[in-house]
Amino acid sequence: MTVNMSDTNNSCLAIEKDACVKKLKRNLDRWRELVLFLHSVLLWKKKAYPWVTFAAVTFLFAEIALYDLSIVTITSLFLLIFTLFDFLAPIVIGAIVKEEWTASKQKELEDVCKILANVMISTKVYYASLMEVKATRPNLYYPVSLATLCIFAWIGNYISNLFITYAIVLSLVMLPGLIHLGILQKYYKSLLSQDFVKNFTKAKAQ
Repeated sequence: MTVNMSDTNNSCLAIEKDACVKKLKRNLDRWRELVLFLHSVLLWKKKAYPWVTFAAVTFLFAEIALYDLSIVTITSLFLLIFTLFDFLAPIVIGAIVKEEWTASKQKELEDVCKILANVMISTKVYYASLMEVKATRPNLYYPVSLATLCIFAWIGNYISNLFITYAIVLSLVMLPGLIHLGILQKYYKSLLSQDFVKNFTKAKAQ
């Protein structure tokens, strides 16, 4: 009797995902109202949300650039704010939000937990795949890794590290909304339909 390794791996991942979702629901229970609000902001469920997100990220990095804070100071301030937020936010939210927790909100929270679980498990799978390449194909892993790191080091030497960080953070917080509204998919399809792409494909096929 043969065992399909792909089916076995998929079932293990499904079990791990269910366990991860349950754990996330328990950990986020105190934050559930805030989680749903941030979820709506990141998905741009209101027209003002992308502009608010852009303004908030830009203001944060502008303040860091203005005061020229060190890495230690920035890290300490973020951890300080996070600690205060972790303590005060559930209390403040509980006092402000008087709406009942409905079944629709519970379903939305479960959807958020499933998304987070998918991201966590996908990251774990990609890391395991990378380590497998490192173990089985070191002649490919090390040259590609060294070349990539050298390119990033060269870029970081010519472009402000703060600006690079700002661009990465802004892209990450904007990405969910762009995907949710289908904007990325739309522009991707439009790029594929361009004549120069078709000509390049034909030239490559010849």
